[in-house]
Amino acid sequence: LIVANPRNRGATLLAKRLEPLASPNPNLIVVLGGDGTMLHAIRRHWTKRLPFLGLNRGHRGFLLNTVRRKPTAAFFRQPFITRTLPLLRVEVTTPQGNKRQTFAVNDAYLLAEAGKTGWFSVSVNSRHHTADVVGDGLLVATAAGSTAYAHAMGAKPMPIGTPRLILIGSNIAHPVTWRRAR
Repeated sequence: LIVANPRNRGATLLAKRLEPLASPNPNLIVVLGGDGTMLHAIRRHWTKRLPFLGLNRGHRGFLLNTVRRKPTAAFFRQPFITRTLPLLRVEVTTPQGNKRQTFAVNDAYLLAEAGKTGWFSVSVNSRHHTADVVGDGLLVATAAGSTAYAHAMGAKPMPIGTPRLILIGSNIAHPVTWRRAR
């Protein structure tokens, strides 16, 4: 299955070249573009339970591979190093007690309502990890997500595959001892 960024000329041209390799029963999802294209493809196709192979045609492409030569059929037959990256299941309880659940790739940002302070707590695998945190928002990131927003908020990027999460607060008022990134 080939997913290309329709606004990226290099991605669409490569998708056209690779079209003969596409299959009605794919065993791989090839993503052409940048990180945004990869995240869009994962969001749309993760339930297929197929591996994703990203080929960078964007600007930085932290989640994608840089390939020097244009890939051919032989390129896709070579052995690849695969990594299993976790999905985050995010469950939010509103002040009215309503619960909403979704999945996130790399990171999840919870933001308080505009003009109001949020009260947050974090549990991982049903284990409570924080006292009440009061502030504008919280970001939880996996190692793969530690290179983007988490890094911009002060966290140090972790190597892909590191089995940890990063928790970062935005404008935290309480606890007063809150460290910028943990």
